[in-house]
Parts: sequence; structure tokens; C-alpha cells
Amino acid sequence: MLAGADICDLRVLRAKVLADLPDPDFYVQEDDEEGFLRNLCGQGGQTYGVFDKDRLVAYGAISFPGVCDQDNLGVLLGFEQQECALVAHIASCMVLPAYRGFALQQELLRARFALARACGRRYAIAMVSLKNNQSRHNMLLQGMSVRWIGELCGGLKRQLLVKDLFRHNPLVSTHAALRLAADDYEAQKKAVKIGLEGRQDISVEGRCFIEFFS
Repeated sequence: MLAGADICDLRVLRAKVLADLPDPDFYVQEDDEEGFLRNLCGQGGQTYGVFDKDRLVAYGAISFPGVCDQDNLGVLLGFEQQECALVAHIASCMVLPAYRGFALQQELLRARFALARACGRRYAIAMVSLKNNQSRHNMLLQGMSVRWIGELCGGLKRQLLVKDLFRHNPLVSTHAALRLAADDYEAQKKAVKIGLEGRQDISVEGRCFIEFFS
């Protein structure tokens, strides 16, 4: 578990990952980088670090918003106040390029789910760019589902993925109600508006699609 003393290492890792992004929309850096990192190292959340000897090579952060916090993502999902009190944000997760392919993102997801449950938080919510197919894929594999599509943070098109940590994953039928392109913003907005959830993804001829179920 990282602490304030690790923030310098976090900044170095983040700078390398952000410089390597194939599309800057994947991750838009916070205005207050220092405050953001301190919040995730004990003030308002926790961050797991993965080390190779003394080198930080990956991290996964989780935050615990207050029930009345304006940035509590449960509000966007229409949660009542008592449900917003049970929300945990699956925040930033980054892995250095040389250490990808070892399922570190999925392991860090499982660790954060376990921590959220231990802290009495029922709903794990993550915000993902429509262009970030790999991160979404990892979250879908761990039982999260696309439940909301819209614009956040000054017009960024984002999906919210949710997992109820207190119940087993719903069975996924072999027949999806809809198969939509992963970057089809308008079609996905309509799908979630009528109550469909994106629960799995598929690649067809090099294109990524999300399958939505009722």
C-alpha cells in the first residue's frame, strides 16, 4: 500500500505512461496532480503499488467519496443518498509498458474490490474513455458492466462501469440484445437509457464491440 513518501515514484510512473498513450483521450491528467495523488495515498483513498525490487512498475488506486461529494459517481447513476454512501471509485490504474501482459490490471482490480468490500462499500464504479478498449476489457472480465454514458469533465465522452460487490455476477446470455461499436457514443447512450447493460466485449475484424444485455 503506497503512502505519501511514494508520491515521487507515482509521479515518475505516471509521466512515463502518459507520454506513451496512443491517444491522449485515454487519460486526461488532473489539474491538481499533487492533491490528486495525496488524496489516493491515505487522505481519501488507497493505492496499491507493484514493485520490481525498488522500482514502482504499476499501481491501482481506489477512492471513497463522501455521500454528499459532488463528484460521487453514484449521483450520475441515479443512486439514492444511502446508495451513494456505499460507492467506491475505481480510480487511476497504470502499468509501465514493459510490464504489461502479466494481468496486473486485473489483479489490481480484484485487490481493490476486496478492499472496497472490507470497507463496507457495495458499488465499485469506474470512469473509462470510449477509446480505451483494453482497460474496459479488463473491467468487463472482472464482472463490471457499462451502466452510463455521457459527458464529464468539460465535455469528455465517458462510460461508467459498475460492479455490485455484494452479489454474484448476473448470468450472461449467449444472445446479446445489442452489439454496438465500442466508440458508438450515441447508440450506447440510447442502450443504457432503456436499461441495457454492456457486460462483455468482442473483437470482429480488428474492431471492438460491446454486447449489451437486458
